[in-house]
Amino acid sequence: MSLAQNIKAGWLKSRIWVLRGLLLLASATFAAGIYLPMITITKLMFFTNEFSILSGIAELFREQKYFVFILLAGFSIVLPVLKLATLYRYLFSRKDLQRHWVIHWMHRFGKWSMLDVLVVAIIIVVVKLGALATVEVHQGLYLFSVSVFLIMLVTNQTLAIIANTPKLEHKLSPAHQNGC
Repeated sequence: MSLAQNIKAGWLKSRIWVLRGLLLLASATFAAGIYLPMITITKLMFFTNEFSILSGIAELFREQKYFVFILLAGFSIVLPVLKLATLYRYLFSRKDLQRHWVIHWMHRFGKWSMLDVLVVAIIIVVVKLGALATVEVHQGLYLFSVSVFLIMLVTNQTLAIIANTPKLEHKLSPAHQNGC
Protein backbone atom coordinates (compact mmCIF):
# COMPACT_ATOMS: atom_id res chain seq x y z
CA MET A 1 0.00 0.00 0.00
CA SER A 2 1.36 3.43 -0.91
CA LEU A 3 1.91 6.27 1.53
CA ALA A 4 -1.08 8.17 0.14
CA GLN A 5 -3.32 5.13 0.62
CA ASN A 6 -2.05 4.68 4.19
CA ILE A 7 -2.75 8.33 4.98
CA LYS A 8 -6.25 8.07 3.48
CA ALA A 9 -6.94 4.87 5.43
CA GLY A 10 -5.73 6.49 8.69
CA TRP A 11 -7.83 9.57 8.05
CA LEU A 12 -10.90 7.41 7.41
CA LYS A 13 -10.30 5.45 10.60
CA SER A 14 -9.94 8.60 12.71
CA ARG A 15 -13.03 10.12 11.10
CA ILE A 16 -15.05 7.03 11.99
CA TRP A 17 -13.86 7.26 15.61
CA VAL A 18 -15.01 10.89 15.78
CA LEU A 19 -18.39 9.91 14.34
CA ARG A 20 -18.69 7.11 16.89
CA GLY A 21 -18.11 9.62 19.68
CA LEU A 22 -20.66 12.02 18.22
CA LEU A 23 -23.12 9.15 17.87
CA LEU A 24 -22.71 8.27 21.54
CA LEU A 25 -23.24 11.93 22.46
CA ALA A 26 -26.31 12.08 20.19
CA SER A 27 -27.75 9.00 21.92
CA ALA A 28 -27.20 10.48 25.37
CA THR A 29 -28.71 13.86 24.46
CA PHE A 30 -31.64 12.12 22.74
CA ALA A 31 -32.41 9.98 25.80
CA ALA A 32 -32.15 12.98 28.13
CA GLY A 33 -34.08 15.19 25.71
CA ILE A 34 -37.13 12.94 25.55
CA TYR A 35 -37.12 12.25 29.30
CA LEU A 36 -36.36 15.65 30.85
CA PRO A 37 -38.99 18.41 31.05
CA MET A 38 -39.30 20.36 27.84
CA ILE A 39 -41.90 22.97 28.67
CA THR A 40 -43.91 24.17 31.64
CA ILE A 41 -47.32 25.63 30.96
CA THR A 42 -48.73 27.97 33.60
CA LYS A 43 -52.45 28.63 33.28
CA LEU A 44 -53.98 31.65 34.97
CA MET A 45 -50.85 31.99 37.12
CA PHE A 46 -51.93 29.15 39.44
CA PHE A 47 -52.00 25.87 37.55
CA THR A 48 -48.81 24.48 36.07
CA ASN A 49 -48.18 21.45 33.89
CA GLU A 50 -44.69 20.26 33.02
CA PHE A 51 -44.19 18.14 29.93
CA SER A 52 -41.40 16.09 28.46
CA ILE A 53 -41.71 14.40 25.09
CA LEU A 54 -42.44 11.07 26.79
CA SER A 55 -45.00 12.51 29.20
CA GLY A 56 -46.65 14.50 26.41
CA ILE A 57 -46.96 11.44 24.22
CA ALA A 58 -48.31 9.41 27.15
CA GLU A 59 -50.86 12.15 27.84
CA LEU A 60 -52.02 12.06 24.21
CA PHE A 61 -52.55 8.31 24.55
CA ARG A 62 -54.47 8.73 27.83
CA GLU A 63 -56.68 11.36 26.20
CA GLN A 64 -57.29 8.93 23.31
CA LYS A 65 -55.84 11.27 20.70
CA TYR A 66 -54.40 8.31 18.85
CA PHE A 67 -53.61 9.96 15.52
CA VAL A 68 -51.47 12.69 17.10
CA PHE A 69 -50.02 10.10 19.51
CA ILE A 70 -48.90 7.89 16.62
CA LEU A 71 -47.60 10.84 14.63
CA LEU A 72 -45.52 12.30 17.46
CA ALA A 73 -44.35 8.96 18.85
CA GLY A 74 -43.37 7.77 15.39
CA PHE A 75 -41.49 10.87 14.33
CA SER A 76 -40.07 11.93 17.69
CA ILE A 77 -39.14 8.56 19.19
CA VAL A 78 -39.42 5.56 16.85
CA LEU A 79 -37.75 7.03 13.76
CA PRO A 80 -34.82 8.56 15.70
CA VAL A 81 -34.23 5.27 17.55
CA LEU A 82 -34.22 3.39 14.23
CA LYS A 83 -31.84 5.95 12.78
CA LEU A 84 -29.51 5.66 15.78
CA ALA A 85 -29.59 1.86 15.54
CA THR A 86 -28.76 1.99 11.83
CA LEU A 87 -25.86 4.37 12.44
CA TYR A 88 -24.56 2.20 15.28
CA ARG A 89 -24.72 -0.84 13.07
CA TYR A 90 -22.80 0.84 10.29
CA LEU A 91 -20.21 2.76 12.33
CA PHE A 92 -19.46 -0.03 14.80
CA SER A 93 -19.43 -3.03 12.45
CA ARG A 94 -18.65 -1.63 8.99
CA LYS A 95 -19.44 -5.03 7.48
CA ASP A 96 -22.84 -4.03 6.17
CA LEU A 97 -21.85 -1.72 3.31
CA GLN A 98 -24.50 -3.16 0.99
CA ARG A 99 -27.21 -1.75 3.26
CA HIS A 100 -26.13 1.86 2.91
CA TRP A 101 -29.41 2.57 1.09
CA VAL A 102 -31.08 2.39 4.53
CA ILE A 103 -28.92 5.30 5.74
CA HIS A 104 -29.77 7.27 2.59
CA TRP A 105 -33.48 6.69 3.23
CA MET A 106 -33.21 7.61 6.90
CA HIS A 107 -31.28 10.76 5.99
CA ARG A 108 -33.87 11.89 3.46
CA PHE A 109 -36.90 11.40 5.69
CA GLY A 110 -35.27 11.85 9.06
CA LYS A 111 -34.08 15.41 8.46
CA TRP A 112 -37.42 16.99 9.11
CA SER A 113 -39.08 14.38 11.25
CA MET A 114 -37.95 15.13 14.78
CA LEU A 115 -37.38 18.84 15.02
CA ASP A 116 -40.14 20.03 12.72
CA VAL A 117 -42.82 17.96 14.44
CA LEU A 118 -41.62 19.20 17.81
CA VAL A 119 -41.56 22.85 16.75
CA VAL A 120 -45.02 22.58 15.21
CA ALA A 121 -46.36 21.00 18.42
CA ILE A 122 -44.90 23.79 20.55
CA ILE A 123 -46.28 26.46 18.23
CA ILE A 124 -49.73 24.86 18.40
CA VAL A 125 -49.60 24.85 22.19
CA VAL A 126 -48.50 28.49 22.33
CA VAL A 127 -51.09 29.66 19.79
CA LYS A 128 -53.93 27.78 21.50
CA LEU A 129 -53.07 29.13 24.92
CA GLY A 130 -52.60 32.77 23.96
CA ALA A 131 -53.01 35.16 26.90
CA LEU A 132 -54.47 32.52 29.19
CA ALA A 133 -51.15 30.86 29.87
CA THR A 134 -47.40 31.20 29.69
CA VAL A 135 -44.95 28.65 28.37
CA GLU A 136 -41.50 28.23 29.88
CA VAL A 137 -38.88 26.26 27.95
CA HIS A 138 -36.61 23.79 29.80
CA GLN A 139 -33.44 21.79 29.18
CA GLY A 140 -35.28 18.90 27.51
CA LEU A 141 -36.01 21.06 24.47
CA TYR A 142 -32.37 22.09 24.15
CA LEU A 143 -31.03 18.56 24.60
CA PHE A 144 -33.52 17.16 22.11
CA SER A 145 -32.53 19.85 19.59
CA VAL A 146 -28.83 19.04 20.07
CA SER A 147 -29.57 15.36 19.49
CA VAL A 148 -31.45 16.18 16.27
CA PHE A 149 -28.50 18.22 15.03
CA LEU A 150 -25.93 15.55 16.00
CA ILE A 151 -27.92 12.72 14.40
CA MET A 152 -28.21 14.72 11.18
CA LEU A 153 -24.49 15.53 11.26
CA VAL A 154 -23.44 11.92 11.87
CA THR A 155 -25.80 10.68 9.15
CA ASN A 156 -24.49 13.22 6.66
CA GLN A 157 -20.86 12.40 7.43
CA THR A 158 -21.57 8.66 7.31
CA LEU A 159 -23.05 9.11 3.85
CA ALA A 160 -19.89 10.96 2.82
CA ILE A 161 -17.79 8.04 4.07
CA ILE A 162 -20.00 5.57 2.20
CA ALA A 163 -19.58 7.62 -0.97
CA ASN A 164 -15.78 7.36 -0.63
CA THR A 165 -15.57 3.82 0.78
CA PRO A 166 -16.03 1.90 -2.50
CA LYS A 167 -13.00 3.75 -3.85
CA LEU A 168 -10.97 2.97 -0.75
CA GLU A 169 -12.24 -0.46 0.17
CA HIS A 170 -10.44 -2.45 -2.51
CA LYS A 171 -7.20 -0.60 -1.69
CA LEU A 172 -7.36 -1.09 2.07
CA SER A 173 -5.83 -4.12 3.70
CA PRO A 174 -8.20 -6.47 5.58
CA ALA A 175 -6.71 -5.20 8.86
CA HIS A 176 -7.75 -1.62 8.05
CA GLN A 177 -11.21 -2.70 6.91
CA ASN A 178 -11.86 -4.63 10.13
CA GLY A 179 -10.21 -2.05 12.35
CA CYS A 180 -12.50 0.78 11.27
